[in-house]
Amino acid sequence: MRSRRTEGALYWRCRQGDIEALTTLFYSLGGEMYAMVLPAAVDERAAREVTAVAWRRLLATLGSWRLGGDIPATARRIVVREIVRRWGKQAALTVEASAAEGQVINIPEPLADELMAELPGQAHILQQRAAARTRLKHRALALALAGVVAAVLIGWHLHMCRLAALAPVVRFETLQTRIVKGDLADVVRDIAAELPEPYEADRPVADTLRRVGLILEEITNASDLASLEGLRYIRARIEYHDLAWQTTSLAERYQGRWRADLLKVALVLEEVANP
Repeated sequence: MRSRRTEGALYWRCRQGDIEALTTLFYSLGGEMYAMVLPAAVDERAAREVTAVAWRRLLATLGSWRLGGDIPATARRIVVREIVRRWGKQAALTVEASAAEGQVINIPEPLADELMAELPGQAHILQQRAAARTRLKHRALALALAGVVAAVLIGWHLHMCRLAALAPVVRFETLQTRIVKGDLADVVRDIAAELPEPYEADRPVADTLRRVGLILEEITNASDLASLEGLRYIRARIEYHDLAWQTTSLAERYQGRWRADLLKVALVLEEVANP
């Protein structure tokens, strides 16, 4: 008795159109199929005809997608259907009776020769169907893979779009945090207050510090990015008065904390002017 694994391998080879496997299957099931038909048939000739039809239908079923794993059970169902179609439902009852008796009947040699002669052509058909199934599976797998890749790319694109939309808000909030934590607006006011001649010799420096201080306060007090119209008008003022460069130049006049803070202010202004 063959193991289930061996039977599974045999049936798989049959579906691929392996002629040796089909020969083994024929000698395994042919006699059983004929034995099922014979009690219901009116004569031996009719039994051979129905057995031949059932065998050919079984081979056709081997090449279909609907076939389950139990080929002997499929063969028995096909035989019963052929008996019912040929002689009616009552004749199928004789099949059950003979099965209960456990009769063993060999398939007639002429019928075996006839069906064996057809095997090469039927094997070729099964091979073509197996190749078609394989191609269809590969196409389905390729389509599924393409769908996964497309979904990943779309997801990545949407993620990047969300990040791009979020980036200006994050940059604005970061600028606010740096200005507030560094007290940069107060630093600018303190430096302006320490100018020796804010209304005479130091007037250009005082004007620069006043403009820079106002910009830092506007950024600090803004509730969100939209309230600053995307920093467009602030950017225009920075560029018009060249405040980033002016602040960097002013930092060279000082040492210590004021120098470091003015350089931080210049960096903030540069980031706003060049987003």
